[in-house]
Amino acid sequence: MRSTAVVAYVAGAVLIAAGCNKGTPLTITGQQDITIAISCTDEQFSFVVNPYVRDLLLGEEVNWKFVSQEADFIDIKKKGSGWPYDKRLPYHVKKNESFKSGAMNSNAQPDDRYRYTITGTCKPAGKPARAFELDPEMIIIKTR
Repeated sequence: MRSTAVVAYVAGAVLIAAGCNKGTPLTITGQQDITIAISCTDEQFSFVVNPYVRDLLLGEEVNWKFVSQEADFIDIKKKGSGWPYDKRLPYHVKKNESFKSGAMNSNAQPDDRYRYTITGTCKPAGKPARAFELDPEMIIIKTR
């Protein structure tokens, strides 16, 4: 018996994106988390996207979790064409909260790359606010 799975790979590198027409939403069969942590001080800005590789079965949604002390929210925006999930971007995620992507589209294809940006404003204590933009991506991979 064959099973179909997809992998959401979140990386700091920018690669070519492949388009995808919006298809019929699949029934949500489960949920996987991707945590985005932002920290900034007057001298430095740091972030973590965890995990970098997440196995998703066809039909699973992503639960984007945002953790920060200095940033109040992030926006996840599509960059390029196509997106494998039913809910439209941008996703607005408040500090220390989560946002669910919704059902994956039936048109999500193996090896498609979905580029997106994570933007927000970081405000270290007693310092001016600084805008930031991260440029990771998701790669959908079919496994057997």
